[in-house]
Amino acid sequence: MVTAYLVNFGFDTSIILELVSEFSPKTGDKIVLLRPIDEIGIPERAARAVNEIRGLVSTLREANRLIELQDITLDTSNPIQVTADIANAALKLRETFERIVVDVSAGVRPITVATMLCAALNPALFDEVTMLTEPSRRRIRLPIREALELKVDRLAMTLAEASCNRDLKSLGLKLRTSEASVSRRITQLERIGLVSHKRGKISLTALGSRILPLAKAYISQHSFKYLDCSNDSKLVH
Repeated sequence: MVTAYLVNFGFDTSIILELVSEFSPKTGDKIVLLRPIDEIGIPERAARAVNEIRGLVSTLREANRLIELQDITLDTSNPIQVTADIANAALKLRETFERIVVDVSAGVRPITVATMLCAALNPALFDEVTMLTEPSRRRIRLPIREALELKVDRLAMTLAEASCNRDLKSLGLKLRTSEASVSRRITQLERIGLVSHKRGKISLTALGSRILPLAKAYISQHSFKYLDCSNDSKLVH
């Protein structure tokens, strides 16, 4: 089973060393560094850290552990873009890798937040999200099966239907639930910036539009049904 390891990476090369020691990546696996494009104003230090990791990977390859290294820089000043970039990178990796493990022990907070948002909205995106606790350096697995008190299937389908600019009553009818229940879901979606609810009308924000493909992918993967707003009589599986 080939695995991709996504690491929120700053300057702490020990994070990679501990990951390699614990998970023991093998031939065909890949380590993906997720790091800020700005390098927090210290490009030399960041470049030195990346070069150390490249050296480690070269050493492993010389020992016939033919793992790959990918370096992805993210614009952490733009939370919408960084979330979309992480989601797109994970979806692309899914085409090749059977398992995706994410480590959020170090690096920068915007990347951690964006990663956890992706995991909450589509739990099938990652297989594990881990971090090392301090000071014990014990690795723990973070739960990724729930999203803000909402079942993921309900969150995904509500977001998909909200993309049609429906009001609460129409959403309730489409989702076969009460207007009060839909209102609670929309409130949660609004709190995390995925929808806007003004003058009785619901619409997706820019971030919501970016996340929508993840929600639809989750619906498709789990064979849930929702009504495609391009054709209200057509059920999408």
